[in-house]
Amino acid sequence: MPHFSARVALRYLNQNPRCLYGLSTLDNLKTALYPYLSTEAICDLLATLRLTYLLGEKPAAMPKVSVTLLHLAAAFMAEPAFLIADEPFAGLDRAAAAHVSSVLRAMAERGIGVLVSDHNAALILNLASGIHIMKSGRIVYQGTPAEARASADASKLYFRTHA
Repeated sequence: MPHFSARVALRYLNQNPRCLYGLSTLDNLKTALYPYLSTEAICDLLATLRLTYLLGEKPAAMPKVSVTLLHLAAAFMAEPAFLIADEPFAGLDRAAAAHVSSVLRAMAERGIGVLVSDHNAALILNLASGIHIMKSGRIVYQGTPAEARASADASKLYFRTHA
């Protein structure tokens, strides 16, 4: 990872990420987001996330998962202390969601705090190290994924079942 004088504290991934659709992935990352990074540094960072296949693509022609991955790569390059990902699995099939999950996991393994807000309980329980369920702006449940799976309260609140 390149070292910059200031680390971004927080990065936010919108549910509907936007980019410069006429430019390639590389140009999006280099020109619009990180002009101070060399092409080699960008390629190395994409390789770290196993996303080099996106390099020549233009977002206008990419599926939603690839645009989401482009934005995750941009967040990774900013070296944030924390990433908040809002509904990163929305509209994705199982394979695409698994790919996004692997990138989020790689970011967490590199020391980035990852907070994911999503309605897909199965994906969240397989991704998260901790679960916090909110209702009306307040945390009403917290625990590990194993505890959440076994909790009648979590079941009613998040899984919408009646235990």
